[in-house]
Amino acid sequence: MPTDRELLKAQQAGKLGTAGAVDAIAEVGKAHQHVFTFEVTSDATMAEIGLRIDKKCIVKSAHFTPSTALAINGTNYVTLDVSKRDGVGGSATVVATLNTNTGGTALSAFQPAALTVTQSAASLAVGNVLTFKSTETGTPTSPIGKCTVVVEYV
Repeated sequence: MPTDRELLKAQQAGKLGTAGAVDAIAEVGKAHQHVFTFEVTSDATMAEIGLRIDKKCIVKSAHFTPSTALAINGTNYVTLDVSKRDGVGGSATVVATLNTNTGGTALSAFQPAALTVTQSAASLAVGNVLTFKSTETGTPTSPIGKCTVVVEYV
Protein backbone atom coordinates (compact mmCIF):
# COMPACT_ATOMS: atom_id res chain seq x y z
CA MET A 1 0.00 0.00 0.00
CA PRO A 2 1.58 3.31 -1.03
CA THR A 3 2.01 6.08 1.51
CA ASP A 4 0.17 9.39 1.17
CA ARG A 5 3.42 11.06 0.09
CA GLU A 6 4.03 8.40 -2.57
CA LEU A 7 0.51 9.00 -3.91
CA LEU A 8 1.10 12.76 -3.91
CA LYS A 9 4.42 12.37 -5.73
CA ALA A 10 2.85 10.09 -8.34
CA GLN A 11 0.04 12.59 -8.92
CA GLN A 12 2.49 15.48 -9.22
CA ALA A 13 4.72 13.50 -11.63
CA GLY A 14 1.69 12.65 -13.77
CA LYS A 15 0.65 16.28 -14.02
CA LEU A 16 4.20 17.44 -14.68
CA GLY A 17 4.66 14.76 -17.36
CA THR A 18 1.43 15.83 -19.04
CA ALA A 19 2.76 19.38 -19.06
CA GLY A 20 5.81 18.21 -21.03
CA ALA A 21 8.53 17.76 -18.40
CA VAL A 22 11.43 15.64 -19.65
CA ASP A 23 11.90 13.69 -16.38
CA ALA A 24 8.84 14.37 -14.25
CA ILE A 25 9.68 11.75 -11.61
CA ALA A 26 13.17 13.21 -10.97
CA GLU A 27 11.82 16.76 -10.82
CA VAL A 28 9.10 15.82 -8.33
CA GLY A 29 11.69 14.00 -6.23
CA LYS A 30 13.76 17.19 -6.09
CA ALA A 31 10.72 19.13 -4.91
CA HIS A 32 10.45 16.72 -1.97
CA GLN A 33 14.08 17.14 -0.91
CA HIS A 34 15.57 18.94 2.07
CA VAL A 35 19.17 19.87 2.89
CA PHE A 36 20.57 19.48 6.40
CA THR A 37 23.88 21.18 7.21
CA PHE A 38 26.42 20.25 9.87
CA GLU A 39 29.16 22.79 10.58
CA VAL A 40 32.71 21.88 11.55
CA THR A 41 33.99 24.91 13.48
CA SER A 42 37.27 23.55 14.84
CA ASP A 43 40.38 22.08 13.24
CA ALA A 44 40.26 19.05 15.55
CA THR A 45 38.22 15.88 15.98
CA MET A 46 34.56 16.81 16.20
CA ALA A 47 32.28 14.86 18.51
CA GLU A 48 29.15 13.36 17.00
CA ILE A 49 26.26 15.82 16.77
CA GLY A 50 22.78 15.11 15.56
CA LEU A 51 19.28 16.20 14.73
CA ARG A 52 15.95 14.43 14.94
CA ILE A 53 14.21 13.33 11.74
CA ASP A 54 10.51 14.23 11.74
CA LYS A 55 9.52 12.69 8.38
CA LYS A 56 10.47 9.40 6.75
CA CYS A 57 13.22 10.05 4.20
CA ILE A 58 16.17 8.64 2.29
CA VAL A 59 19.66 10.14 2.19
CA LYS A 60 20.34 10.98 -1.45
CA SER A 61 23.80 12.57 -1.13
CA ALA A 62 26.27 14.14 1.28
CA HIS A 63 29.12 16.55 0.56
CA PHE A 64 31.82 18.17 2.67
CA THR A 65 33.08 21.62 1.66
CA PRO A 66 36.35 22.39 3.48
CA SER A 67 37.89 25.82 3.95
CA THR A 68 41.40 24.40 3.49
CA ALA A 69 42.97 21.53 1.58
CA LEU A 70 43.93 18.20 3.11
CA ALA A 71 46.09 15.73 1.17
CA ILE A 72 45.74 11.96 1.23
CA ASN A 73 47.98 10.46 3.89
CA GLY A 74 48.21 6.88 5.15
CA THR A 75 49.22 7.90 8.67
CA ASN A 76 47.59 11.27 9.35
CA TYR A 77 44.06 11.38 7.99
CA VAL A 78 40.49 12.42 8.71
CA THR A 79 37.31 10.32 8.53
CA LEU A 80 33.97 12.09 8.09
CA ASP A 81 30.84 10.07 8.90
CA VAL A 82 27.15 10.80 8.48
CA SER A 83 25.24 8.22 10.50
CA LYS A 84 21.79 7.42 11.78
CA ARG A 85 20.68 6.42 15.24
CA ASP A 86 17.34 4.99 16.29
CA GLY A 87 16.54 7.87 18.66
CA VAL A 88 16.28 5.62 21.71
CA GLY A 89 19.95 5.11 22.54
CA GLY A 90 20.97 2.61 19.86
CA SER A 91 24.36 2.60 18.20
CA ALA A 92 25.22 4.60 15.09
CA THR A 93 24.92 3.10 11.60
CA VAL A 94 27.12 4.85 9.04
CA VAL A 95 25.07 6.19 6.12
CA ALA A 96 27.80 8.12 4.26
CA THR A 97 31.56 8.38 4.73
CA LEU A 98 34.72 9.96 3.36
CA ASN A 99 38.33 9.67 4.48
CA THR A 100 41.66 11.14 3.47
CA ASN A 101 43.52 7.89 4.14
CA THR A 102 45.46 6.14 1.36
CA GLY A 103 42.87 5.18 -1.25
CA GLY A 104 40.51 7.87 0.05
CA THR A 105 39.77 11.39 -1.13
CA ALA A 106 42.00 14.46 -0.97
CA LEU A 107 40.18 17.65 0.02
CA SER A 108 40.60 20.91 -1.89
CA ALA A 109 39.67 24.25 -0.37
CA PHE A 110 36.10 25.31 -1.14
CA GLN A 111 35.48 22.34 -3.45
CA PRO A 112 32.68 20.04 -2.28
CA ALA A 113 33.82 16.43 -1.83
CA ALA A 114 31.19 13.70 -2.06
CA LEU A 115 30.81 11.24 0.79
CA THR A 116 30.04 7.69 -0.31
CA VAL A 117 26.42 6.86 0.57
CA THR A 118 25.60 3.28 1.60
CA GLN A 119 22.17 2.77 0.02
CA SER A 120 21.28 -0.14 2.32
CA ALA A 121 21.58 2.23 5.31
CA ALA A 122 20.14 5.37 3.69
CA SER A 123 16.51 5.09 4.90
CA LEU A 124 15.58 7.18 7.93
CA ALA A 125 12.40 6.65 9.94
CA VAL A 126 10.48 9.22 11.95
CA GLY A 127 12.31 9.66 15.26
CA ASN A 128 15.71 8.58 13.91
CA VAL A 129 18.61 10.92 14.55
CA LEU A 130 20.85 11.98 11.66
CA THR A 131 24.39 12.58 12.94
CA PHE A 132 27.78 13.83 11.77
CA LYS A 133 31.26 13.43 13.22
CA SER A 134 34.86 14.01 12.19
CA THR A 135 37.57 11.69 13.49
CA GLU A 136 41.32 12.24 13.24
CA THR A 137 43.87 9.43 12.99
CA GLY A 138 47.44 10.47 13.67
CA THR A 139 47.99 14.23 13.63
CA PRO A 140 46.22 15.76 10.62
CA THR A 141 44.78 19.25 10.71
CA SER A 142 41.06 18.74 10.15
CA PRO A 143 39.65 21.37 7.85
CA ILE A 144 36.89 23.67 9.03
CA GLY A 145 33.89 23.37 6.74
CA LYS A 146 30.30 22.27 6.27
CA CYS A 147 28.75 18.91 5.55
CA THR A 148 25.48 19.08 3.62
CA VAL A 149 23.17 16.08 3.55
CA VAL A 150 20.36 15.94 0.98
CA VAL A 151 17.35 13.80 1.88
CA GLU A 152 14.22 13.03 -0.09
CA TYR A 153 11.00 12.59 1.83
CA VAL A 154 9.17 9.37 1.01
